[in-house]
Amino acid sequence: MTNVERFKQLVALREGNVDHQYVAAFYILSSDPDLFSAAQKAVSSDGIDFRTIRKEVQKTASENKQLLCEIANNVFSWDSACRENPFWSLATLPARDYLLAWEAIGIAGGKLELRVQMGRFDISEEPLAKAIAFENQIDAMREKAFAGMEP
Repeated sequence: MTNVERFKQLVALREGNVDHQYVAAFYILSSDPDLFSAAQKAVSSDGIDFRTIRKEVQKTASENKQLLCEIANNVFSWDSACRENPFWSLATLPARDYLLAWEAIGIAGGKLELRVQMGRFDISEEPLAKAIAFENQIDAMREKAFAGMEP
């Protein structure tokens, strides 16, 4: 089973709309068979039970996959506990998991958009580009409004 197929199954288990946070968490949880297996038992129309997922993952998965589970929990809830030095933890992940984590953070924050096209994931930077363009417009308006004024 591919990660896209696993992702679609998690979305189906949710039985409803999924927002950025669900998409980001499911993106991580579908990336690995062990994470997915644990998530299948913990996703319902009520939400995601990360306590159940963590217990299962601690039994079967590597430390890197356990960290990905923590990241999935954090992008889903934004207030879950995280490691003492999360940046170091992210930096020590293998390259694919590192990229997966940063993409999930971008998806959860609405800066990246995850699309499924022709059985593959496509990460769109369109929301990020729009945000940057808007910020540039605001900066230009601010500079114009304050041009010639002394500090």
